[in-house]
Amino acid sequence: MLKKGFELLINGLENKLTLKYCSISAKSLLHNNIESMAEFKMTLLKLYNDNLKDKILLNEHYLDIIEGLTEVVTYSKKEENNTNDYDIIKKCVVEIMRPWVVYLKEAKQLVEKNNNISDKDTKNLNILLVILKFTSKSAFDGLSEKNKNIMNEIFNEIWPLIVFILNKMSTKSDTVENVIQLIKIYMRGLNNNFVGFIPEYVESIINGYKLMPISSYLYAFEILVTTFPRVDDEKLRTILNNTFNSICQITLNGYIKNEFDSNILVEIGYDFFGMLYRVMNKSPFILLDSQFFGDVINSALNYFNINQIENIKNILIFFQEILSYENSTTFRDMFKNNKILFEKYKNIIQKQIENFSLPLCEKILKSYEDVPTEGVIENLTELFKDFIFYQKSLAIKCMNLNLKFISNDILTNKEKEEFINLIDKYETREKEFDKFIDNFINRCISKQIRDKGKK
Repeated sequence: MLKKGFELLINGLENKLTLKYCSISAKSLLHNNIESMAEFKMTLLKLYNDNLKDKILLNEHYLDIIEGLTEVVTYSKKEENNTNDYDIIKKCVVEIMRPWVVYLKEAKQLVEKNNNISDKDTKNLNILLVILKFTSKSAFDGLSEKNKNIMNEIFNEIWPLIVFILNKMSTKSDTVENVIQLIKIYMRGLNNNFVGFIPEYVESIINGYKLMPISSYLYAFEILVTTFPRVDDEKLRTILNNTFNSICQITLNGYIKNEFDSNILVEIGYDFFGMLYRVMNKSPFILLDSQFFGDVINSALNYFNINQIENIKNILIFFQEILSYENSTTFRDMFKNNKILFEKYKNIIQKQIENFSLPLCEKILKSYEDVPTEGVIENLTELFKDFIFYQKSLAIKCMNLNLKFISNDILTNKEKEEFINLIDKYETREKEFDKFIDNFINRCISKQIRDKGKK
């Protein structure tokens, strides 16, 4: 009865009016009877594939039935001990993806034949990539760690297809995003088995990013670094460092070269600075070894502008990651395991902190004076607190130099002295510090109102 019910629902996929409901119902049928249905998984797969042969309907409603079917074909009571069961699961996983791999080959031929494929074909390609993403993720989620290598065979088959599409359609943002998301699934699922594909992948990322400032390329690099955060392989580390330098050069010299490029900054700046702080958090050596470390910091200071609300949040977090570096897991582990290397990177980062501490303090005070929105105030204050907590002597020195530029009708000289004292005694007077900041902001608001009234 279960098998018959599945067959009826599969047939319902042919009708556009019933496709959605049949797909959802088939998923529910499979999920709720997974053990029983798994006994005739090959029959289910044949029904599924026969329905798709010669009439592949690219429709995202297939995602529901694919999820249920993948759950069934990867199910096994004796998965760890039964070799025959492993072979069956492998055959099933390959079969469930076969129709979509075949269609991907056809899509590749279409792109190869026509450099600029039609909007309709592009839409179908993107739906296909979404289905491949979902099917691949469902397979990885269903397979045990021991059996994940089943996906190696599939990835080796689709890799030349997707990298070709990525290169040929490098300016189509939706297609690029879908390809990168698909690659991410295999990168994380295959882990070290993906390493051999990295050189070709980063070449595609850089070539595409040169042509178009699509944030997906930054995301692609970020995922690569965060998936392989501690690289022992010197060759791979060099590849990642060189890729990062190229991204910085393209971004800083091309896309956000001056503060008047506001439209591009909104589009790319948020993701660029966001990528920076996540790389700094997971794999700081990529940034610290870069020839662009100082340029990146100067750029972050340049775009430290409360009018760019989304950008400044990522910039504030980026500076927090730098200031609090010794608190990161990576640096703590390095301190335990390799003190010579720890001192090397500590000197690099501390020198940069000393260079930017004065202008950063100036930016923080100026931002308070300009009265940022509530969300930015919270991030701004967290950065200020981290500055004090991790770099107190520098914070006191720089605040002493910058406070003299604060108008006396906002803070009196006596209050400026109190401010420095609060910073010096921050560990025991944090609540007083917070109240002082609130009062400072309220006075800045009042001054702005008074100044407008005078005009």
